[in-house]
Amino acid sequence: PTIEDVLEELLSRGVDEVLVLPLFISLGDHLKNDIPPKIHLVDGVNDDTYDYNGKKVRICYLSPIGDDPRLTDLFAEKVKKYLCGTYEGRRHSRHGKRCRKDIDNHRHNVRTL
Repeated sequence: PTIEDVLEELLSRGVDEVLVLPLFISLGDHLKNDIPPKIHLVDGVNDDTYDYNGKKVRICYLSPIGDDPRLTDLFAEKVKKYLCGTYEGRRHSRHGKRCRKDIDNHRHNVRTL
């Protein structure tokens, strides 16, 4: 379903508050320019009320999930598993030997992206 369809369904059920959490890595053009009008928010406003059939509904647009540092840790852990040769339970012998000496450097690089 589209964003508009989901929002309409929620509003028709009588909700009085909608929290929108984008499952994106970063705040790009799509999140800044395309999504807000679809959830009845004007440019630059992340929290506002919307009049739906005479009822005020609060709409709150949260920052994308990629802003959470735990997600960066998850990415770093996946890279570590790959470099250690244990990603998804498979061994990748090509990288296994260099795992211990390089992993701190790779983790630093992932965090700085």
